[in-house]
Amino acid sequence: EIPRLGWCVLGIGYQSQTGARSILWFYTEPRLRILGRVRPGQSHWEMGALLRFGVGSISESSETPTVLAPGVYVARHIRNPQGAGWSLQASYSRARFKGFSRPPGAEEDLTPQSNRFSLGVGWYK
Repeated sequence: EIPRLGWCVLGIGYQSQTGARSILWFYTEPRLRILGRVRPGQSHWEMGALLRFGVGSISESSETPTVLAPGVYVARHIRNPQGAGWSLQASYSRARFKGFSRPPGAEEDLTPQSNRFSLGVGWYK
């Protein structure tokens, strides 16, 4: 086990788009804590790097897009002595997508990019 490495997210997301097919995403987002220390039953701050990887599914299409998004996160964990409590998180990542077909008239494959900022709140028992 690597104490600073966490598999924070394993999930499913749905992306709807105007003028294009929707995408069902399956993703994971391991996080590497750079600053902060976990103390069981105690509140703490942490900050680190993250890397989101996902595979998409487009209905009625053979395309299988992928996303790779390096980024950073900051989190505040507010715990009681039993370890239960709140977790407040913010993250930023720069996503690069691959696996989309070449648009008509384009000389190279489409590789869109995007910025992602997210906020999260969680309760742990």
